[in-house]
Amino acid sequence: MATGRLAVLSNVNMNMVIRMLQKQAEVYDAEGYGNELGALLNPASSYHAFQPDITFLIMDLAELLEHDYDPQTAKERIGNWFQTLEGCLPEHGVFYVSDAYLWAVELAVLADPERKQQLESCGVLELPKA
Repeated sequence: MATGRLAVLSNVNMNMVIRMLQKQAEVYDAEGYGNELGALLNPASSYHAFQPDITFLIMDLAELLEHDYDPQTAKERIGNWFQTLEGCLPEHGVFYVSDAYLWAVELAVLADPERKQQLESCGVLELPKA
């Protein structure tokens, strides 16, 4: 079964997923996590040397926001992240960007429904652009 070369970049630990994928495909194993954009920005990185066909960017938005749930701050940080992402994506390959399910769990505990809705919309607004 030919699956191509896969890469999983994340700001949270995805080792379990990577190990499972490695049973069926050649998967890039990043040097740690939390430097997803650094790997994309640096043309000399091991990520670029690997030349994946498909790259999964799995982001825990709570970590991206450093657990600061102010809606304006969230909108700015998410917007800046996507702007940087758009500026460093290579022309080759397929990219899939998703938030980690952890985001949904963290939002579920917010007592203020209006703030929860504002935060949920921050990520959704940016995803169609990427």
